[in-house]
Amino acid sequence: MKFRLTGKQLALSITLLLSTLGAVVVAFLPGTDPMLRAIASYSAPLSDQEADMKRQLADIQAGLGVDTPNAQGYTPLMNAVQLNDTGIIDFLLIKGARLHPATPDGKIAADLTNKDEVRRLLQACALAEKHPNEQESVKMRHNLEQAGINPADLTQALFDAVRSRRGDSLQLTAQVLALGGNANAVNAAGEHILQVRHRHPGSIVLLLRLGADPNIAKDSQGGSLALLNNMGRNARNVQNLLAAGASAKGCLALVKAVGKGNASLTRQLLEHGADANGVAANGKTVLEHAVQGLGNPYGEDEVSGIPVCVKLLLDAGARTEYTTPEGNQRSPISPGGMNILP
Repeated sequence: MKFRLTGKQLALSITLLLSTLGAVVVAFLPGTDPMLRAIASYSAPLSDQEADMKRQLADIQAGLGVDTPNAQGYTPLMNAVQLNDTGIIDFLLIKGARLHPATPDGKIAADLTNKDEVRRLLQACALAEKHPNEQESVKMRHNLEQAGINPADLTQALFDAVRSRRGDSLQLTAQVLALGGNANAVNAAGEHILQVRHRHPGSIVLLLRLGADPNIAKDSQGGSLALLNNMGRNARNVQNLLAAGASAKGCLALVKAVGKGNASLTRQLLEHGADANGVAANGKTVLEHAVQGLGNPYGEDEVSGIPVCVKLLLDAGARTEYTTPEGNQRSPISPGGMNILP
């Protein structure tokens, strides 16, 4: 049976709910810095390799270079690859970690993984940075043509490659970049390459590694359009764009995060400068978007969900009352009555 709560009852319910959740829940959400998050992800008991990875990440956080080897001659990328930790691998690649330093026994990073996905990404990065000779260039152009991509127009070729369903999208993207494709390409419709849907999340890593700027195109509130457009697509893309400095200014990306009950991402966006008191195009505040989802308190994230998003917004200073452009007083936590399942 459904019932309606008055504004005061709803406000009281939310207050009690958030009080029950408490600050402890929020404290355990991942932080915004990929290195801090990765460090925190390794908890006792650690294997020797995990402990070494944690030390190297702490060293990077303290200012050492991303290629600084440990006492055994292994770089952070080598260790991350051995652990098959995709998040750390992505971060190190975006930050320019070198691919070809060798271990004392002559192995490079791509030789150290047992996962095809990791090996393919490393090989694609190496290919994208390659300066092909004429014979190699001819072969790459042929491969692109076989996938229905015209190598004579490298800008359009890059857009076709990242979306390709007729071949290995990651490999095709790397080949276009190796042939001279621009990592900041803009198509005839005015779209930046990071804005469009990518078939493989690794292509975002390739582009960011080669200098793609996630802030070239901005949304109406000054946030990264690449970030906004990827919000509903692949969480790995969003994480990598944030790691590369994508702007979370305004509230448009934040609205999408709270609407899906993604508390981890909500916290990251707030820590990147998203506006907890922002107003979306429909005239509603971020807090209103979050509160209106309380009838489905778990959103897409069954661990944290929308109630914790509300708590995060309130902790970030979201106002519970504000004045509309018409001069009326309005409260996000009393949106005129909403159905909540008992």
